[in-house]
Amino acid sequence: MYNEIRKLRIVLADDHPILRSGLKNLIHENPTMTVVAEAENGAAVLDILREKSCDMLILDLSMPKVSGLEILETIRGSYPDLKVLVLSMHKEPEFVQKAFAKKVHGYLLKDEAFDKLISAIKTIAAGHKSFSRDLLSVAMDSRHVLRESHISFDLLTQREREILVLLARGWNNGTIAEELGISARTVEAHRARVMAKLQFEDIAGLVRYAADKGLI
Repeated sequence: MYNEIRKLRIVLADDHPILRSGLKNLIHENPTMTVVAEAENGAAVLDILREKSCDMLILDLSMPKVSGLEILETIRGSYPDLKVLVLSMHKEPEFVQKAFAKKVHGYLLKDEAFDKLISAIKTIAAGHKSFSRDLLSVAMDSRHVLRESHISFDLLTQREREILVLLARGWNNGTIAEELGISARTVEAHRARVMAKLQFEDIAGLVRYAADKGLI
């Protein structure tokens, strides 16, 4: 963790040498952190992580040989204490959401790098998340989707699963009751239990969950 006694050890991974050099110089202006290694491609990143001790990886997503997303997938679980800050030109939701799905600690756009990099490093090293202001809404949506997708379907009984699917298809309580041969009151009780078990407050959440699980 970042402190004043031992420098924060950083691996800097980007395939543009001029950008790497500028960021390295910026980091070394701060006496509490240092770049211990640089990588110009994804394969080199993996080699460095196996050979060197470090606290943080600053990673471009568009890396040759092995992409940044592939690196995140490969190292997930292998380096539990490693902090990962994505540094990318990509602000499209699909890139941001995929990165957050890999449990990164921050996502900074390259056009903000020289203004906000040091602040982002310190924030992440202190145990918090850091991402570009332009990505706030995407990041929040990503965490919401990830929370939903990791809730276990096994929590539901067979009847509750049936009702979940029908609710996600847009059926109302009366129609579901008629289809399943039970009362509308029973459907409502099952519906309430489904919502509680899956931690949703509205049908929209159930629909997203069902779609994510391939149920509809």
